[in-house]
Amino acid sequence: MNYINIAKKLIHLLLADPWVFYSYIKALLRGCFYIVFYRLATANVVIRFPFFVYYKFKITGAGSVFIDRGCSVYANSFDGLVITTLSPNAKVVIGKGCDLGGLTIRCYNRITLGNFVMSANCLLQDTVLPVARLSDVKNSAVMNIEPIANCLSIGNQVWLAGQTIVLGNSSVGDASVLGVGSVCIDRTVKNSHLAVGNPISSSISIERIERMVGS
Repeated sequence: MNYINIAKKLIHLLLADPWVFYSYIKALLRGCFYIVFYRLATANVVIRFPFFVYYKFKITGAGSVFIDRGCSVYANSFDGLVITTLSPNAKVVIGKGCDLGGLTIRCYNRITLGNFVMSANCLLQDTVLPVARLSDVKNSAVMNIEPIANCLSIGNQVWLAGQTIVLGNSSVGDASVLGVGSVCIDRTVKNSHLAVGNPISSSISIERIERMVGS
């Protein structure tokens, strides 16, 4: 999304619905505030413009966080977007154009989200830690224990439906969907697949589902 496209969208919103235009501008200004704030506060957090913040947004921890351009933080049943890095070497990378609502990320090693990911009330966590210890993590805290940590990756154009959980050593392929309430533990979901279950044990091709529905 370049500046010309943003200007065109603003004009269109202003003419079509002034209230939506106001909400868009407010979210953009809040996003600009966070971009400047984290750039001045820490060298470990990089957020690319434009960034739209419609709801609560928070980053804590000593690790690094990168959010690419065009991402949005929306309201949901839980806080908009909360990212906690649990070690100085932790790295969270979020791709372009992601729509993030009610997403909690807890990263000890590495968590990657591709482009245009959509989430609602989800937890992404790459490590096994006692919940009580996680709640004690502060801005610059370093954990005194050695947790089991792996890499966790979410592909491009993935939909993480409500109340889904993805835990360490898991990956979700491009254009895939995790169904409501699904828990992905030590699992690989192939590209363009629907995965459902607690825990997920298998998945089905979205193309196959479309053929079944169309028949």
